[in-house]
Amino acid sequence: MEQFIRPYQFNIVKNELARLLQVVYFVGDYRVYATTKLMVVDKIMSLFPDISSDQASLFKGIEDIKGQKELNACLDHLKPYVIPFPRLTLDEVKKLFKKDKRFSPPDLGQIEWTHLIYLGWRDVKTHSIYFVYPYLGEMVGVKSKYLACDDTKQGTCSLCHGALKGSEVGLLVARTRSAAYKSVGNYMCLDSNACNQRLKAVEPLESFLTKVMSTR
Repeated sequence: MEQFIRPYQFNIVKNELARLLQVVYFVGDYRVYATTKLMVVDKIMSLFPDISSDQASLFKGIEDIKGQKELNACLDHLKPYVIPFPRLTLDEVKKLFKKDKRFSPPDLGQIEWTHLIYLGWRDVKTHSIYFVYPYLGEMVGVKSKYLACDDTKQGTCSLCHGALKGSEVGLLVARTRSAAYKSVGNYMCLDSNACNQRLKAVEPLESFLTKVMSTR
């Protein structure tokens, strides 16, 4: 069977099953449990409107999990069918940033490609964050500066919507055609790996890329 689950869809499945498990553990009302099971199944199956019978069979009984081991087993069963991010070489990544004289390459050996939605890394020295993503059928690379946030406050990533410490998010700015910097109005995770694990939609990422690339 071919891979058909996009990484963000896998994140949604993982999130829905975790929500169901919380009901199993902490809610004693069977009616709530039964309703949650139906909602979880409906949410998961709605992700795949053109699913085949063979693909649907992978999710059979997924709502009957009763513990963390069963949840992990369900996810392990689905992982081989997740569409991986294209595995890039360092030369391919460098070509995406060939005009960047201060390019700071990522450590590709540490990348978990299988469940990657976008490739991202940070250069602490220059306060820069890099994004690589297959945008409109073409692999693109975007670099933005970020402004550190107040560690005493909470921040919310505009991509994954994670509620984080101020030190874990940054306000992104992009260089315009006039060579000045302007805010692109996005607070984002500085840890791209953690962001990838929480991301449940690609629209916020693609909207951000559209905004940044329009300033070039």
